[in-house]
Amino acid sequence: MNKTLLSTLVAVGLIGSVSAQSNTSVTWASLSAPAGGFANQDSDPWEPYYATNTVGSFNFTDSSSISFAINGEIRSGSSSSSSFSGSNPNTFTSSGFIYSSPSDAWTSTSVSNLPTNGDHISLIGSQINTQTITFSQPVTGLVMDIATLGAWNGPTSATWSFNQPFQLLSQDYTFAQTAHNNPFNIYGNNITGSESSGSILFSGSFSSLSWNINNPEGTLYTIGTLQATAVPEPSTYALLGIGTIGMLIVLHRKKIWVCGSSGLIRSS
Repeated sequence: MNKTLLSTLVAVGLIGSVSAQSNTSVTWASLSAPAGGFANQDSDPWEPYYATNTVGSFNFTDSSSISFAINGEIRSGSSSSSSFSGSNPNTFTSSGFIYSSPSDAWTSTSVSNLPTNGDHISLIGSQINTQTITFSQPVTGLVMDIATLGAWNGPTSATWSFNQPFQLLSQDYTFAQTAHNNPFNIYGNNITGSESSGSILFSGSFSSLSWNINNPEGTLYTIGTLQATAVPEPSTYALLGIGTIGMLIVLHRKKIWVCGSSGLIRSS
């Protein structure tokens, strides 16, 4: 076997693996309007129309993508809305009025880039208590930006209880009521807020994320992933492995005859 070539192949594989995970910028979600529109209605004064499901995707720079489906409560200020701007357009972008004061509520050493498309979900949780996002393949390093979890003008705090562990990346006051914004309270897989805003990271790999809402109250969120690209299907890995094994077998069987002092000998 040609040991030099084998070592080169291994090195290239390791370098490729490191490069695939070196990109720490977030790929933010692109959301589609609910297929059935915002057909349901209740008495909420701000966003009384809601849908129960929609779809979205993470579109990576290498043209690969991961799609997902959201089942839960998705609010809008209009029954005919075709976007998720609701009453708070571009919430998580530099032009959004919540983001504008200050900038570090959703940025950190792990997250340097904010969403640019303005897509986000607005929900209360009064009609549908459990929210579920199902991905087409496992995602790693899922980031969730949360705006105004819980109420500032009363004793009501809201709690989201997730089925996956997470860590807090950043938080700060947002909105105009700076004196009323409080830090998140995190215990186990639960996060509680009183007009609290910030960013959390689910560092594990999973295909589904769910959470229950205790004390429903108007909140906004969006999601992104620290993955640099979609993970190839298992069949892709299988073909790559077969090709590599075949190459090594050919190299092992290939012999070179050279002339030595005692006649012809084979060199591998």
